[in-house]
Amino acid sequence: MDSANQVLNLNDYDKLYLLMCKWRIIRLFNPLCYAADVTSVEDLEKKVRANLDDIKQKLPAWSQSQSFREDLETIKNLIEDSKTVRYENLPSLLGIERNNYKEELGDAGVQMIQKKQLFLRKKIALGRPYSGDVYNAQWMQGHNMVDVVVRFDLGPTQRELFIREAKIMTGLHHDYIMKFYGAVILGSYTDSVGLVVEFFNKGHLEEFRVPSLFHAWLYASQLSSALEYLESKHLVHTSVSEPFVYISSLEKERPEKFCFTTSNSSAEPCELSYDKGEKLWVISQDATRYHGMWFGQKENGTAGFFDGDKVIPIDDDNQVPHEIRARGNEAQLAYNLALLEGKIKVCRARLLIIGQDRAGKTSLKNSLMGLPFNPDEPSTEGLEVNSSKLEVNVEQVVEWKAVSKENKEVEQATPQNRCIARLVASHMMEKKETKPKQTLPPEKKEMQEEKEMPQEQLSGFHFTTTPPASNHTQESTKAFALDLVDGSQEKPALKPKVDMPDELTPLVIECLKNSEESNENSSTETVLDIWDFAGQHLYYATHPLFFCHRAIYLLVHNLEKKPNDLAEPSFKHGDQELPLKNTSNETNLDMLLSWLVSVHSICRPPVEHDVEELFKSKVRCLPPPVLVVGTHADKVSPREIQQVEDEISSSLKGKAYHEHVLSPFYRVDNRQSSKSPEIQQIQKRVQQILSSGLISTADLPVKWFNFEKALKNLTAGGTFFLTREEIYTVAQKECFITDNDQLDTMLNYFHDLGLIVQFTDVVVLDTQWLANLFKKLISTCPDQEQVCVTKIKDVDFVHLAKEIVGVWKRIARLLHIQEATITQLEHDNKDDVYEQSYKMLTAWKNSQDNSDAPCEQLKLALCDDIVKKNSIAQQYCYQPRT
Repeated sequence: MDSANQVLNLNDYDKLYLLMCKWRIIRLFNPLCYAADVTSVEDLEKKVRANLDDIKQKLPAWSQSQSFREDLETIKNLIEDSKTVRYENLPSLLGIERNNYKEELGDAGVQMIQKKQLFLRKKIALGRPYSGDVYNAQWMQGHNMVDVVVRFDLGPTQRELFIREAKIMTGLHHDYIMKFYGAVILGSYTDSVGLVVEFFNKGHLEEFRVPSLFHAWLYASQLSSALEYLESKHLVHTSVSEPFVYISSLEKERPEKFCFTTSNSSAEPCELSYDKGEKLWVISQDATRYHGMWFGQKENGTAGFFDGDKVIPIDDDNQVPHEIRARGNEAQLAYNLALLEGKIKVCRARLLIIGQDRAGKTSLKNSLMGLPFNPDEPSTEGLEVNSSKLEVNVEQVVEWKAVSKENKEVEQATPQNRCIARLVASHMMEKKETKPKQTLPPEKKEMQEEKEMPQEQLSGFHFTTTPPASNHTQESTKAFALDLVDGSQEKPALKPKVDMPDELTPLVIECLKNSEESNENSSTETVLDIWDFAGQHLYYATHPLFFCHRAIYLLVHNLEKKPNDLAEPSFKHGDQELPLKNTSNETNLDMLLSWLVSVHSICRPPVEHDVEELFKSKVRCLPPPVLVVGTHADKVSPREIQQVEDEISSSLKGKAYHEHVLSPFYRVDNRQSSKSPEIQQIQKRVQQILSSGLISTADLPVKWFNFEKALKNLTAGGTFFLTREEIYTVAQKECFITDNDQLDTMLNYFHDLGLIVQFTDVVVLDTQWLANLFKKLISTCPDQEQVCVTKIKDVDFVHLAKEIVGVWKRIARLLHIQEATITQLEHDNKDDVYEQSYKMLTAWKNSQDNSDAPCEQLKLALCDDIVKKNSIAQQYCYQPRT
């Protein structure tokens, strides 16, 4: 069989293609070979059996189609067939002849690119009438990687167009025509052609609004130059429209600013009227067809012709007041650039305070935030989130300041807004190395001189030769042009919002006034969200939903409680705290260690070994770090404190979670609030961890913060959760993000920060709202309070009450079951309690009452997530006794 294969010159792609033809799933050949990087039948078998989820992720449209299961069974049959099939018989059996794509393209001078040199990164478009499936990829050339676009065909008709395009594009070399790198031919018996072309990360004109009249003129002049070049090559572009015009750069060209030296009132509609001292941008100094006058645009947007002798150039940056610049078109353009491509260094982190109930966690939080000590501090229910703003400075402790949500000035001056303002200002203050050329090239100028034109490239995408007077050729050209027209009518991409937010204007003005200082200390501030978790036993099952690996944990314990004494769990019933019997005989030490088990059990993404080692070397612990804090230090002698710490240290030895704990242990007296030296030591240690950059610092796209702002607007309007499809729509409209991979990355980041909570099909937009919902579900209240849900005073639940009255009535009945379960703690062990909770949630989830349809998705998501964790509840909440 091998010798026969050699006679036919069958490679691995040929064999896979022939088998897929035999089993009639040839439509999957290109997607599997390109997007899923399948290289052979054996490789397909390996990926299907061991890494099917990866294939499904790379081919989501196929994996979600109705034919997926049937196709998967066919692929498995194909794999079994491959073990006995005689490949040399398949071409004649299937009527497939050897293709001559490589020879045909080689004769036309087209470079052949091997598939193994290409690494596809993310999809750009699928199933386009002309371009086929389009992916951003990297092309390996020696030791260098070049960003490219890879397109592969969808069928015979498109394949012929690809071959035709490759032949034409190979002979085109112009600054404003897309570069063509080569073609990919997988095999001599595979009917497949791929094209590798230049990558434009700014997209095409349908995706990006022309920023100014100057840019419109610039684009038109470049496009004219490209069309003139094509005409010199006897080529005609059949569809000069937005989807086929790509933008290479946005920043390199700016119009020159002039000032009028006299006043003029013109009677001609196409000529400008102006006052002495009025400023304008000169677009062209070569308007020879209108009496030799210049063409420009005034600051108010009016465009027209004027006498070039009546203006003088000015230095715009020095002449125009910062207040005007920060509100003008230039600022809008700079913000647009920042929105589309800008990144800022963001320092954000979470500080999670965990531990037993009544340990002093809330008082510790208040001390860290500089709030006074409250001896009557009530017990926390669920969790409370507060934001604290601080400067990262390892050398000294800087005051932590609480962020007031009511203070609009503070909200406007958030670190991310200041960073965005600095980025906008830097775009506005960038000086051109050389002034732009203001005149259009002469009509008969040699093409070799066009390299001197502005560097902002526009590229026509598809070209065809000038047709001879032949009926057959005319019909082919007509069909070709029709396909181009269909391609240009594809659904336009969403356009970005270019209006700069009002709150940025004063910040941009400040950056423009202090240009030398604006780039300094750009990452000195950190927003630290402090999470205060309830220590009551019944809340433990909900806590893992809010834990994350990108956080610092403060594990708090009461130094007055001896580690080996039996724990005294309690439960809040209305305004009263009722004791619960400790039937499992857990000690205070057991309860303390159970929190470390929860932290160690956090599901975190795979971390490269060197990154983990870097964290250990810089922070000296396993991520996430845990600081152990003992409270009520004023009520215990130093000798007793040392005994408690020694017992804790001894219990940690040899445990896997010991690596999370940072030494030393801290002892605090919350009555002193932030004046306590121990509180300042904790603050300094937290700042040292944050200053390492391993937890808090990241370079993030500016567009992500539009999404965060959109979430705040939604929650302010009473929308607290959305489906994933609705979230994707919001992200596309507000952030100009159309790539699902980037959307998922953004959602994961905000989930890690605690701004949202992701479930399988639902995303909760307000973490505190979800925590409050759990609090209402778990806290048992008098019957009249349960029924009168519409009278809840908590403002967050006013919106909720209107939607889920039907749900709440059934929850109230279920809470009676839960209350009975709690009452039976004296007789049941902890396993029975979890079993009752499991049954309760299952009953709620499987109930058939449709009166609560608006919240059905949220109900299912919450139940699924908690029920899923029920089987490992003891791992989250208990340390097994040894």
